[in-house]
Amino acid sequence: MKYVSLLLSIGFLTSGSIVSAKEIYYGNTPEVIRIKHGESKVIRFDQEVKTINGASRLSVGPADQNDPDYSLLSIEPRFTKGRSNVVFILSDGSAVRVKFVVTKYSSGDGFIELKPKSALVQKRKNRPQLSEIELMKAVLRGDKVIGFKSTYHNMAISSGVSGLSMRLVKSYKGDHMNGYVYKLKYTGRKDLLVDIRKLKIGSPNLAVVAQVDSDVLNRKKRSTLLRIITKSSASGSRVKVPFSVKKKEVKNGKS
Repeated sequence: MKYVSLLLSIGFLTSGSIVSAKEIYYGNTPEVIRIKHGESKVIRFDQEVKTINGASRLSVGPADQNDPDYSLLSIEPRFTKGRSNVVFILSDGSAVRVKFVVTKYSSGDGFIELKPKSALVQKRKNRPQLSEIELMKAVLRGDKVIGFKSTYHNMAISSGVSGLSMRLVKSYKGDHMNGYVYKLKYTGRKDLLVDIRKLKIGSPNLAVVAQVDSDVLNRKKRSTLLRIITKSSASGSRVKVPFSVKKKEVKNGKS
């Protein structure tokens, strides 16, 4: 089973001052922690540490000697260069593997929290889910959306209409839904209507919400952006948008 490490910058209030901190989600593979010779790092584990293997080249002890807490350790290298592989055995028997690498310069991470990957999975499950309308508003603003991977594209999509080019320019991929942004360019002479009420992505249709900046393209308005929120299984390349030539208005019974 593969495990992923994730680094998040956060801030902790310690003794009245803000200390730079880093969260590391550990698994079966060793996590690399860089440390400058002569400096110490405070590492918080999610449980108490019962035993330590391979720490002979490190000075390890409770961060607070007056109130020992073996889930909060201070670690300082005794060697000036190289690396040391250490295994921390926690109270439930789980192993946290860390590779300490001594560097010439301070990494700036004086405080580190080591958490199991399961905590990251639970954190994602507990994250409030956006509604389709909230995601559409974020896509309209061009916001960075937490929990979604945004990617820029330049993918040509067949429009089925002469003189009309359509390109996927951006996507937002999430666990429960996706967002897609398309750019339409029109070179025809007649007015072209964009009917988002009947657009489809895939079969069955996975489109949920759609928005277009201008639903009419002509010689005055040559391009527009189309945005679609879909279910997560939708592919942005399978979009079908109904287009039609706008009929001339009837005057005095004549067209």
